[in-house]
Amino acid sequence: MEPTTGTEKTVKDKLIDVSTAVQTAVEASERSPHATVLPVTKRIKKGLVMEAYDHGERHFGENYFQSLKRRATKLPSDIKWHFIGHLQSNKANGLVAIENLYVIETVDSIKLAKKLDKACENIQRKLNIFLQVNSSGEASKSGFPPEDVHGAAETVMNECPNLNLLGLMSIGKVGDKEGFELMYNLKKEICEKYDLESDKFELSIGTSADYEDAIVHGGATEVRVGTQIFGKRTDKNMNTSSEEDEARDNAAEKKEEDAKEK
Repeated sequence: MEPTTGTEKTVKDKLIDVSTAVQTAVEASERSPHATVLPVTKRIKKGLVMEAYDHGERHFGENYFQSLKRRATKLPSDIKWHFIGHLQSNKANGLVAIENLYVIETVDSIKLAKKLDKACENIQRKLNIFLQVNSSGEASKSGFPPEDVHGAAETVMNECPNLNLLGLMSIGKVGDKEGFELMYNLKKEICEKYDLESDKFELSIGTSADYEDAIVHGGATEVRVGTQIFGKRTDKNMNTSSEEDEARDNAAEKKEEDAKEK
């Protein structure tokens, strides 16, 4: 989708544009029965998030634990938060404790799944999760190797009673049609193997740069869109404290993990 020229558009205008493009892609796709837009709030100021909220958006994606924790208390309580960043297992308890956390989309190991299941058991709650898949095979990307996804799905469904497997998610290469195809086939195989309703099993692939291709070629049912809605992340709209908090937390966690290994 080409950037709009001329008068600068509001968040509401951009949401309408993206939603229209998504609907057009769904109509052109034989693989996606429906697709929703997940506005991504990574390093975006509260005011811009509230513009999307005032337009009617209730589902938002956040990459950082500390940011999500803070936003969950300062923004309206009826927002349903999607955690879409890398999650260290020692943050599981804190994340699960956030009441309006709707789903963790980045469960990338059995260890993390079981940690989340235990955290949910401790506070008597159920939690939606997606399994994250490394569809590109890049060492820098998190996620289950494609060949391990079936086993991971079976483990979650059989051994993690407090988790609800809602779908699959991937952060692949931009415009990677082979990766989209792989994710579509994985979803199809899992739904057939475990007798799951395909229309209700989610597939979160595609971002601002390639969400239309993700719908047409991969059958995406959720696309994660940030810059096309909120604009480029610059000093003007960036919440720098989020990254500072995250860096500080990660450094402390690494120090703690290193100490445990000694």
